[in-house]
Amino acid sequence: MQRPNKEKTPSTRTRQWWSAFGTAFLFVALLLGVIIDIMGDNIGKQLKAVVKRANDVTATLSVIPEEANPDM
Repeated sequence: MQRPNKEKTPSTRTRQWWSAFGTAFLFVALLLGVIIDIMGDNIGKQLKAVVKRANDVTATLSVIPEEANPDM
């Protein structure tokens, strides 16, 4: 006896993973837009950012924004 042909649907875990991934992607895209706006207003001026890494270790990053070259 053959089983009826059932379409395979994603598991709950898979759907949850994709939902979390989509939310994280949207957050990063929005954050990058804000960072680009801030850097655009401060071309040639040094910016510092404090980031928290694994095990609550913090690091200070320094960057000097430059004009973008769209021909690259």
